[in-house]
Amino acid sequence: MPGTLVSVLPPEEEELPRFVQDHLRRKKIELATGTVVVWIKPDRLTYAQASSLKEHFLDDFGTTYRYLLPRQEKASETGRSKLLSVGEFRLTVEDVMVEPVDPLFLTPGCRFYLPPNETEPKMGGAWCSLEQLIPVKYYVDEDTGAKHLERLKDADDLHVAREDSKVMGVGTITVRIARFPYGFVLGEKQFRGTEGGKRFEIRQSRRGMCFVRAGREIETFDSYPRTRHDKESGLGDWPHISGYAYHYGVEVRIDPDLDEVLNVGNDKQTIRPIDDFWRVMAEVGLDDAIRLEEQYQQKTRKEEKKSRLDPAITGDKATALAVAAVTQATTATGKSGPLPENRRGESKNLQERAIQDLVEKTGESVDKARKAIEDEAKRKKYAIEFFESRGGVFYEPSLGNGLQRLARINKVHPF
Repeated sequence: MPGTLVSVLPPEEEELPRFVQDHLRRKKIELATGTVVVWIKPDRLTYAQASSLKEHFLDDFGTTYRYLLPRQEKASETGRSKLLSVGEFRLTVEDVMVEPVDPLFLTPGCRFYLPPNETEPKMGGAWCSLEQLIPVKYYVDEDTGAKHLERLKDADDLHVAREDSKVMGVGTITVRIARFPYGFVLGEKQFRGTEGGKRFEIRQSRRGMCFVRAGREIETFDSYPRTRHDKESGLGDWPHISGYAYHYGVEVRIDPDLDEVLNVGNDKQTIRPIDDFWRVMAEVGLDDAIRLEEQYQQKTRKEEKKSRLDPAITGDKATALAVAAVTQATTATGKSGPLPENRRGESKNLQERAIQDLVEKTGESVDKARKAIEDEAKRKKYAIEFFESRGGVFYEPSLGNGLQRLARINKVHPF
């Protein structure tokens, strides 16, 4: 009622609830201070069953506090756990330890993490397609009172900003984009309960730009500035957040000194970035990078769909049969002759290029890379690859890694 005064009654000393006492005794915890929140008949819960609510808490707490919880991973050889980070505190839900969950799936020691596989991306986990540290300063215009954010381009700018009394905050913004291989996140009903399905549960509420402050996730912003006025005002050319956003992740980590830039709410759970934030992000090309991710995921799914519709051409089974047939034919007819003189230079160049690519990917020495290429050629003397060229030839011969016999087949040829 209007005019009604709200008062807080004086505190009274009471014993802790029995379930709290039991938990502290079981865990051998001596609690000198703290806060106990008791829900009595809570309503409007998204998860009506206790088991579902528990799983939700484990996922949500693990994601929100992922940078503050301890991380550990099991060694594949011994099965023993190795501590990667001690963290700042521990959380439990009904005696189950909350494990950190990275919604970008880039952090070892987090749930659902899988190391990336450079040679066979679909067999591995996510990889980082962009990571950038952006020094910035925050200040308020004395005449207009408007809040401004400006990128600091070098060490001199950073030094000047720290010495400027008008600057209200100097800090860093870290942006990351994670790309997920095809099949890494699975939203279809038949995949519920699988690793891919569980990753989709994490991604479902984080399809956008995820903001992290002081190691704690605040909110996922799911609408970029996209009006014509926004674009003309220099806020960037941001894409629409589509269903493809389930298959890549965007994260922004920001220092607490820059709270005013995000207009962080009093509850530290909501944000409303100022216009200059989007200008700085556009300046470093984040809008273009996100658009490229959308295009990559769209193209990947189109290619996968096409290969599924025509498995007889591109399927592993079909190509394996073809390779086996040519191997048997070679065995029956005898070894082929030496490589013609005019192709030996090409063979050497292809081999050196394959060795160099392997060195760059794995960091191995040239000698080890050379041996690996030679071993691969012994295992796969013959191979089949596919390309698309409308109006081009039906197929073309190639030397593969320089030591192979490769048939490259045009998938869009009338044959």
